[in-house]
Amino acid sequence: MRPEMNGSVVRKPGILAGVVASIRRRASALAFTFLICVIAGAGIDLTASHIIPFQESIAGLDRSFYDWLFDHRGSEPSIPEVVIVQIDKNAIGNMMDLPGRFSYPFPRSVQAQVLRNLKAAGARVVGLDIVFNSLRDPRPDGSPGEDDASFAAALKECGNVVLASDFSATSAIQSGSGASVDQSSSAQDFPAPLFRDAALAYAPVDIPEDEDGWSRRFVPTFDHLSATDASGASQRYAQFAVRLAGAYRGIGEADLLRQLGSMSFDGYTIPPSADDWTWYQPGKSVRICFAGPPKQSCQFFEFDQAYSAVPPVRGSDNADSGAFDRLKQVVDGKIALVGTTEESEHDNFYTPLREAQDSKRPGVEIQANIIHTLLSHHYYSTVSESDRKGLLWLLVAFTAFVTFSLRPQRAFLVVLPGMALCAWGAVDLFNHRVFVRPTEILIAVSTAYLAETVYLYVTEEARAKSARLHFGRYVGPKVLAKVLDSKHVDLGGEMRTVTVMFVDIVGFTTLSEMLPPPVVVNVLNMYLARMVDCIFKHEGTLDKILGDGLMAYFGAPAPAENAELDATLCAIEMQQIAHTWQPEIEGYSIPPFRIRVGVHSGEAIVGEVGSANQVGYTLIGDTVNVAARLEAMNKDFHTEVLISESVQERLPVSILVDDKGQVPIRGRKEALRVFSVTVPDSGGEAMKGQDP
Repeated sequence: MRPEMNGSVVRKPGILAGVVASIRRRASALAFTFLICVIAGAGIDLTASHIIPFQESIAGLDRSFYDWLFDHRGSEPSIPEVVIVQIDKNAIGNMMDLPGRFSYPFPRSVQAQVLRNLKAAGARVVGLDIVFNSLRDPRPDGSPGEDDASFAAALKECGNVVLASDFSATSAIQSGSGASVDQSSSAQDFPAPLFRDAALAYAPVDIPEDEDGWSRRFVPTFDHLSATDASGASQRYAQFAVRLAGAYRGIGEADLLRQLGSMSFDGYTIPPSADDWTWYQPGKSVRICFAGPPKQSCQFFEFDQAYSAVPPVRGSDNADSGAFDRLKQVVDGKIALVGTTEESEHDNFYTPLREAQDSKRPGVEIQANIIHTLLSHHYYSTVSESDRKGLLWLLVAFTAFVTFSLRPQRAFLVVLPGMALCAWGAVDLFNHRVFVRPTEILIAVSTAYLAETVYLYVTEEARAKSARLHFGRYVGPKVLAKVLDSKHVDLGGEMRTVTVMFVDIVGFTTLSEMLPPPVVVNVLNMYLARMVDCIFKHEGTLDKILGDGLMAYFGAPAPAENAELDATLCAIEMQQIAHTWQPEIEGYSIPPFRIRVGVHSGEAIVGEVGSANQVGYTLIGDTVNVAARLEAMNKDFHTEVLISESVQERLPVSILVDDKGQVPIRGRKEALRVFSVTVPDSGGEAMKGQDP
């Protein structure tokens, strides 16, 4: 049977089926991408809600990045509104050298003198970051002694002093919790009644700490037991620094609390910190804008110098006017904060913007930075919850789309710079006082990229497995292994030197018309199975089955050392199989039949050819046509195997051939020299005298 050059037994699917398959594949990818978005977005929500176990690790990364952002930002101009009158080691030593040899803690009369000096020097507001919660020298009848009385008199005389209260965690009332508190223990949180009645105000100095023990935020108001109501009723208090800032702006306590109730101050909205994990009224803390490293964010003035800076009295020379002038130059029109800066007093905290790894910031300096945050309105806001989720979904969807479209390796070149761009954007936003938690973005993007990569790997591996199974029908295991291992196989198309073989059964069409269809199919399957096994044995590739004929080639897709020899040996063995397998089909009452083989070697285009819905790895070129003509030419020469001169030149002398001379080939201008191959042990002469 002559092979039909343009025929094929493969039935291609219709266009509609291809479109449906493409839509199904893309819909599957889109569904998986949506699933990634849900998982990544939900994972971050769970993190913010303290539900997943590693939330603290994620929060710790966010805090570390937040601290690094302050270091990257660096120092801002020194706080202009606040002066810290510090009680440090030098001040304590110098006070010991004064005539009174004052030891620490200093007498209340010393504090009274400092208050009067600060008032005289022009301090607009004075904050005492020291808790005076009891009388030091009460008389037997319980009345205040001279030292306490002088301090109370100074408080009343100055009229601009805010005292500190120290609200303990056990006695604080969380907003809306309705927790009960201990009246007796909470009494120690307030200044003594004598002092709080004489002062302008009293307020809690408490500074919240994050779960790592660092202080980054403040709480504008506290709910606590009333200092005056014995029934245990709660009262709202403005935080110490907030109260000082309000007094500096001339805002009364009632008006200040009203503003803080709506999270505003002096006409500006106060943005709360979204990631609030303190025990203080969750969701109400505010990020502190630290102006500089510890001991460098504002101006400091020694306590002993403030004590000695007594205002001069007209007509008297007993005061150091130079010391007072220096004090006035520093504190005039400002807020004076009096407090300890000694670490031994345990009022020091880890904060962002540090010079050294272990450097801490005095609590009084943190109060100064809170005041500066309020007065300068330098609040660090965060994106809204809806914007945060929208940004996450957008980045996750983009990452999944890019990874799916470009494949992981090329997508990595987009995703990695994209993550770096997100980090740069977070830095730039922070410089504009907007904090975006980067960890959730990086986790979401990484999750999308890794999940999409795994998805592609699994699906592509499944497709590759299917391709191996499909391609394995056309090549043997050895060739398949070479193809999978080869780095030089170009499926897109290349010009290669290959050896092409066409095989056909002589007179099978006539024979099939004489037999029942099941017999024809069974016999043909038995024959083709042996022929295909023979092709694979000699490392050939089955191109197609053409009814009772077939086309194969050698030297592609994997290169062969001598494809011409492989093809010739395969042709000889095919003839031997055809000569010797007759006993196996005697039960079908089929007369003996022979096969014809044509082999030619030359250049051909090799690659995947087909439509978007159906492709096949095949050959194109004159070499294919010549091999087909040689197979048919066996009929003219009464031979079994015809090969071209290009094949014969590559054969060893042990293979016997018969030169048939130059023969014309239809479609070629030049004649072709052909040879017949003698098949050993063929069971007789090769079809001589027969008319195939």
